[in-house]
Amino acid sequence: MNNIILRIAWLSFNEGIRQRTIYGVSAFGLIMAAAAYTFIPFIGFDVCRVVIDFMLMAVSAGCLMIIFFLCLPGLIGDIRDQTVYFVLSCPVSREEYILGRFFGFTMILFIALVILDVPALLMVKLYMMKYPGYVPLHFEWHKLLLASFFRFYAALVFLSFVFLVWSIMESGVLVSIAAIIAYLIGQNINTVKNIAMASKTMGIAAKKLIVFASWIFPNLGYFNLNTYAVYGVKLPEYYMVKLLVYGLSYMSIAIVITMFLFKRRDL
Repeated sequence: MNNIILRIAWLSFNEGIRQRTIYGVSAFGLIMAAAAYTFIPFIGFDVCRVVIDFMLMAVSAGCLMIIFFLCLPGLIGDIRDQTVYFVLSCPVSREEYILGRFFGFTMILFIALVILDVPALLMVKLYMMKYPGYVPLHFEWHKLLLASFFRFYAALVFLSFVFLVWSIMESGVLVSIAAIIAYLIGQNINTVKNIAMASKTMGIAAKKLIVFASWIFPNLGYFNLNTYAVYGVKLPEYYMVKLLVYGLSYMSIAIVITMFLFKRRDL
């Protein structure tokens, strides 16, 4: 990675710091922890499993907020405010700009993951100390950390799709709408695909369309490891490798296509 990409990445990271993203993420983590502490005891059963699910959801929500309220507006603002013209007027290629922005946002998301994990782990530990009878039989801390990491990894995959959509569409509103639709599809496409493949009444054309959509949209539900974290189910090593390879492949293809399209975009 050359110095120009690193500098753009660092500038993108500092942009998030200047906009007090870290404070917002910290406040969100504390609010979710307070909500878990206040309301989950009223459920009255499996409180430890519920708090694990709840805090993993908080990690996903925090990463998603950063993408929609920092990364996406930052990309749209670069074109709208003509910031990108200043950057590209320097000896910086468009490919370096894309990679720098992506790696910068990745750093922000990773810091957010660490910040969100702290109250999440503390809250899980608190509930396990307070309700030892509800601790899942095969619970292991490394499985919880792994589930949290793959929530972050899913956010990176989704971020690469946001970059791709941004390189295609000129309207910020359309980019935002497309990102929201893609997120909703990505969360459910795996379930829809499995149902479609098992259906004996659905037409072949419809099944092929669903399979095609599963390749185009990021399969975010694929990275949901709540079952492994909550119930302590053993996660096969090949499955982790499969997730890593799928995510890395999707991100690489999306970013390469983004660089190709952005290089030919009329600014």
